[in-house]
Amino acid sequence: MLVALLSLLSGCARPPPAPPPLDVTPVTPVEDVTPTLLADAEIVVVGDIMMHGSVKRAARRSAEGDAFNGYGALFAQVKPALSQADLAFGNLEFPVAPDHHRSEGSMVFNAPPDVLNALADAGFDVVSFANNHVFDQGIPGFVETVERLEASPLDYLGAGLDCERAKAARIYDLNGIKVGFIAATRLYNGYFPPDHRQCSFHLTSPEEVFASAEAAREAGAEIVLLSVHWGQEYKTAPHKNEVELAHALLDGGIDAIIGHHPHVLQPLEVYETQDGRRTFVIYSLGNFISGQGYGYRHGLHHPNIGNTRDGGMLRFKVVRKGYGRDLSRVELADVRFDPLWVIRRREHPQTLPVVDRVQIQEITRQIGEAEDAAAAVALQRELEIYADRRLHAGRVVGSQWLLPLDGEVFADPGE
Repeated sequence: MLVALLSLLSGCARPPPAPPPLDVTPVTPVEDVTPTLLADAEIVVVGDIMMHGSVKRAARRSAEGDAFNGYGALFAQVKPALSQADLAFGNLEFPVAPDHHRSEGSMVFNAPPDVLNALADAGFDVVSFANNHVFDQGIPGFVETVERLEASPLDYLGAGLDCERAKAARIYDLNGIKVGFIAATRLYNGYFPPDHRQCSFHLTSPEEVFASAEAAREAGAEIVLLSVHWGQEYKTAPHKNEVELAHALLDGGIDAIIGHHPHVLQPLEVYETQDGRRTFVIYSLGNFISGQGYGYRHGLHHPNIGNTRDGGMLRFKVVRKGYGRDLSRVELADVRFDPLWVIRRREHPQTLPVVDRVQIQEITRQIGEAEDAAAAVALQRELEIYADRRLHAGRVVGSQWLLPLDGEVFADPGE
């Protein structure tokens, strides 16, 4: 009875008063600052373009029907990849001076003008003529090369009939993004021109590059690239002096460094500058084409014996990103590395670069279609070469940078 009475009384009780409303200040929605891609352009860079005697002989064997006396055939396999880029670059490591030819040998080069037109036809836009072979045919040969470059479809960096031209950046408008490009060498073959009337940019201190980079930015460049001919030949790692110089150059205003001269691949390093820019240096891109490494036999030699036949196409983008509030910034992005291999065959004499990834995909397709067992075995042996060289190149440069094959997954390299 008591329980029922208490229940009745509780049901008749008035509810407690509602609490006063909270004094809440309205929150202004956060502005969307997700970056927006406003413009982009792709740049591809390769290493040493060399005209050994065997390379020129290979061109002569392909001369019939070739618009460039056989030199076009040398680059036919890489033309599709080069032509995709908005700007393609390589190191021209030989004079083009048939009118002032004085000597030639394993370490002294010269080549006909056809090679310049063939390079342009293959997709190259600009070359560096700042390296240790620029005076192989003396000052007259240097001057002739510059004049022939001026008359060719190619632009050139790092050289000129005066040092002002040699040290100045060239500025390229790539889809509305202005890219400055400088080239210099730290090496000559024991010969320096007697005065400054004929000049290849010889880099003796970072301050010289800083001056060129600053002038480029004042002229409108939003990204500044530097090609450097440096390093110790046939070493797959840079010397600490190159590493220190690279960091100083990047801290001083360079955004990316493209290295060459060792004739073998070296690592790619990403470097965060003191002012917060994300930059990189590829210490060496190896040989794009050369007559080196002829004796290498896959499966018999240590892989390092084939290093001079490894090269690479480094592909990266310059992008303009919008960050809202009318703010935008030009940055580097999407860095990818495609290993190259220089074919040198005795049975079908030829010397030409090919893209390992493309060869692997094509040979895999051919194996699937092969009806003859012997042909399938031959194709599998060839496939093994490209797969092993690709793996070897990735170990040197950094496998995380490889442009992947279909379905390929890379592990985190860790620390």
